[in-house]
Amino acid sequence: MNNAVDSVISGRCSCLKASDEFEVPQTTLERKKKNPEYLIDETAGKFQAVFVQEQELELETYLKTMEVRLFGRTMKVLRTLAYQLSQRNGIDHRFQSEIAGPDLANGFLREILLGLFVSPS
Repeated sequence: MNNAVDSVISGRCSCLKASDEFEVPQTTLERKKKNPEYLIDETAGKFQAVFVQEQELELETYLKTMEVRLFGRTMKVLRTLAYQLSQRNGIDHRFQSEIAGPDLANGFLREILLGLFVSPS
C-alpha cells in the first residue's frame, strides 16, 4: 500500500495504474492523493480474525485427522467446533447461538484449500 501511495503522490503513475500494479483499491489511492495526511488503517476490514494461527492449525489438524479416519465433518460441525474452541480458550467473538457464522467456516476452508497454512509434518 505504501509503495502504491508513494508512486501516485510522486507522479510516477496514475491511481488506476498503481491500483492495478500494487493490487490496492483505487479509491484509497485517490483519497490519499487528495489529502496526503489521510491515514490508512491496514487492520480494518469487514471481518476480524477470531483465532490466532496456532488455533486455526489445531482446528485444521483435527479436521484432517478425522477425515483420514473416515469421519468427515459437515460445515455445521466445523462451525460448532469453532465456537467450542473459542469458548475453551476464552476468546472474544461475535458468534450467535453457540455456532460460528458461515463466513468463518468458508474463509477457514478457503485458506486450507489454498494452502496458506503449513500442515504439520
